[in-house]
Amino acid sequence: NDRLYVSVMESTTQALIEDKVMPNVPLSVLNVMDGMRTTQDMTTQGESVAGEYSIKLDHVITGAQVVTIQVK
Repeated sequence: NDRLYVSVMESTTQALIEDKVMPNVPLSVLNVMDGMRTTQDMTTQGESVAGEYSIKLDHVITGAQVVTIQVK
């Protein structure tokens, strides 16, 4: 409980095929890959991970917070 975990997400589609992550998959590619759902373990998510970070702190922390930032 003495670590702060930060995940930075993008609003682009991400595909998970078995244990492989494919970030920023265009919708045209997802349409082609849609046939794989019956033969392989494939799921999609509406967000892609842009980065994950862990910071050690000197204090015990609890809780979660979501912050939305729009970059233009």
